[in-house]
Amino acid sequence: MCPILYEWPKMEKIDMFDADYLDSKAVFILLAPRKARGDAECAKVVYLWVGCDSVVEKDIVQVDGSIGRSQLRDTDWVKIGHDFLERMNLQQDIPIKVVRENEEPNEFWDNFISG
Repeated sequence: MCPILYEWPKMEKIDMFDADYLDSKAVFILLAPRKARGDAECAKVVYLWVGCDSVVEKDIVQVDGSIGRSQLRDTDWVKIGHDFLERMNLQQDIPIKVVRENEEPNEFWDNFISG
């Protein structure tokens, strides 16, 4: 299986991509082969990559004037990942990993042409 990249929330499939395609102002979902420990029964993993300048990560000014975070919790991203699996008719037990920009593990970058 080749990695497949989608831009969230439009769920637009990006056919040809490399690491330069990731945009700090966006969120991407990467469906990738799972390479660790030879897990034959679950050979895929979903990465939700959250750009540091994406709308959901920025500070926002509340109605009362205080500054709050609109940042979604990791559990919210996992729910979005499960929604993605359901939409794509994939197994719900595929692991979902939230990856924030500048905190990417090596196995995430292994799915890109240049990482």
